[in-house]
Amino acid sequence: MSISNDKNICEYHKKEIEDRLNKISGQLKGIARMVAGDKESLELLSQITSARAALSKVGIIVVEHHMLNCFENPISPETLQDSIRDLKNLLNRFIK
Repeated sequence: MSISNDKNICEYHKKEIEDRLNKISGQLKGIARMVAGDKESLELLSQITSARAALSKVGIIVVEHHMLNCFENPISPETLQDSIRDLKNLLNRFIK
């Protein structure tokens, strides 16, 4: 797996994320069909929970990529501190 030197998603993670998002898109379309078909609330919530978990996994992949990118080659204590601050900001946005 290659990690890019910038903050963009590398090709390896991009493919994984795109595949997961396509699956989530299918799940959401299925949920919409369930709503139109008057499915029970418990069935809907089960599918919603599954889609939400899948989307969270995409977020985790993005965080993982960012972490690898930030900490791949910290050059100095200042760079390390910048990387830690950057990661904290990313995590705060992700968990909101």
